[in-house]
Amino acid sequence: MRAIWRDRRALRATVAAEVRRVGAARADQEGQLFGRLEDHARRFRSWQACQQMFARQPLWYPVALPDGIDRVDVMPAARW
Repeated sequence: MRAIWRDRRALRATVAAEVRRVGAARADQEGQLFGRLEDHARRFRSWQACQQMFARQPLWYPVALPDGIDRVDVMPAARW
């Protein structure tokens, strides 16, 4: 009877240690995941800001000038 009790006790201790180990591993993985998610969100916001700045730039198009024209006056287009 005593051997069975000791084996059960040892098994409970082993299971408890494994539960703690898995919990610690899960917490570490979640920490890494949240860190990556925060980094991704920061880089995405940075990309969005660059994209919005790019979209606000004026657009320039090439113009073919007839012979004899040596000057072109350019005015910015009106934004609606």
